[in-house]
Amino acid sequence: MKIIKTIRGQLTFYFMLILALILCIFSIVLYNIFASQSRNELDKAIVILAGSIKEEIRNEGIQPDLLDEIKETYIPFSNPKQQIIEILNDSGNSIIKSQSESNNILYVEKEWIQESLKGKQFFKNTVASIKDQEFSPSEFRILMFPMSYDSKTFVIIIGIPLSNLESTLSKFRIILLISIPIF
Repeated sequence: MKIIKTIRGQLTFYFMLILALILCIFSIVLYNIFASQSRNELDKAIVILAGSIKEEIRNEGIQPDLLDEIKETYIPFSNPKQQIIEILNDSGNSIIKSQSESNNILYVEKEWIQESLKGKQFFKNTVASIKDQEFSPSEFRILMFPMSYDSKTFVIIIGIPLSNLESTLSKFRIILLISIPIF
């Protein structure tokens, strides 16, 4: 440790320490901004999809093939085959439900449905389990979107798996953690 005993060594050491601290703080801030923006973009896209479904219902009525065309709407960090879309009537019973590729079943609390039937739109994170399998449930971001049609109240539930978003965020964290020591 002879190098740290000199003034030049001490200055170099403190400079490296300050630079490492600045890089860590910058990386944390950058990651949090990216994660927040990504989650906001996902939420905005889900609201746009719900609005498209609402407009389609107002124009065409509630048809059994309603979700086939709309399901191709782009949602960031999501595959259309993984999306779960369900329309509930004012009794809370499902009248139209899309089938996801993996046959996921969303866990939705009755209180959420009741709140949404009263006109409240909100997001929740919930889990979905795969029908007839005992795998660990995957996390979904759902939108409870109320709408009225033909003097009746309906709830549009849109569920998007968070696995792709979390995978992207995890890769970004790894990149940051590897790049800090390199820099």
